[in-house]
Amino acid sequence: MVLLVGSTALTGSNISCTAAGCSGNLGVNANALVEVNFTANANTSLTVTTNSWDGPGTPPGSCTICGFDPVLWLFDAGMNQLTKNDDITPITNKNAQITFGLTSGTMYELVLSASDQHWCLANTNCNNVVYSTTGWSNNGNFNGLKDPFAFTFSPSAGAGTFTVGSDLITLTYPVAQGGQAVPEPASLALLLTGGAFLTWRKFAKGAGRA
Repeated sequence: MVLLVGSTALTGSNISCTAAGCSGNLGVNANALVEVNFTANANTSLTVTTNSWDGPGTPPGSCTICGFDPVLWLFDAGMNQLTKNDDITPITNKNAQITFGLTSGTMYELVLSASDQHWCLANTNCNNVVYSTTGWSNNGNFNGLKDPFAFTFSPSAGAGTFTVGSDLITLTYPVAQGGQAVPEPASLALLLTGGAFLTWRKFAKGAGRA
């Protein structure tokens, strides 16, 4: 693995990376993303684990120094989602961990976000909202926890496994547009039932005039 050269797009945020991993903080930006672009140098497995949540065993809202609830994502060069993880174990460990088989010569993007941020594909149900464009939901949430929203993530891989092209903390990313809420199942059932009833009434009236 090579040393990373950090760059920052947001005032009050920072990132510092070494061969052991990356650390920093997101300032007060609930929707900031940490983006690390890299190219695999070998066909091997990569595991990335965060320790942003430093209160294992402590439910959200019950501690003051737990940090924030991180989510890890891995995309290919075309921003097709390959894998993600929100919690290693629900409630007891809010840290995130992903493991993925790398293909030598392939470019990837690793993303760290706050909980409840979502990568949404256009015209699909994304966390009960359908957006007309592909992008992030812009709904990151630190669950009321406090500054500095610090993060650390450490990769488990041999030396030279990948080469980092860039790393960045940013709010400049595609945000999904034109969101419409997906009806709750009960509401959808009522709509379908109502539609069927209206169709039946129209048919019945037509039959009565025949």
